[in-house]
Amino acid sequence: METPAPVNVEPKKSNTGLIIGIVVVVLLCCCCLLIAVGAYVARTQYGNSLSGFDTTFSTPDAGSLSSNGSVPGLNTTTNLPGIPSGGKANDVQRSTAWGYVVVAAATDGCSSSPKADTTTIKVTQDADSSGVWKEEWTVACDDGSKKPYTVTYSPGSGGNTDIKVAAGG
Repeated sequence: METPAPVNVEPKKSNTGLIIGIVVVVLLCCCCLLIAVGAYVARTQYGNSLSGFDTTFSTPDAGSLSSNGSVPGLNTTTNLPGIPSGGKANDVQRSTAWGYVVVAAATDGCSSSPKADTTTIKVTQDADSSGVWKEEWTVACDDGSKKPYTVTYSPGSGGNTDIKVAAGG
């Protein structure tokens, strides 16, 4: 009896690496899709700016605030470097508001670094009986355009001042 000729059998190739690669790519695509959907929802919820962006901070000597929310005796005409001048707010309030306006401008596509010296502040509503007043801050963007932001100051609890920044004038 003759012995059959040996048959070379190739080992079965494993597709494990390919399958793991496909799973990783699918998971990354899902993550990117979730981030994109989240960004879309956030943009539609809050618009092009942080119009719903509120904050509360303590003013110095909060117990002795005047009716417009400023601290008597605090020099409100000092032009702090990097902070716009003007309006009714004291230096602390204006400095805090400027931080929120910069964030709103950046999310509004205005500028990565708006300039304080080219930003104008105009009081649009004097303090009412409850001490609330509004200012329009006009920020000069890098592309030469200007964008207005409404900054609302209102007395908060415990002598704090609430600041709200909204896009538009």
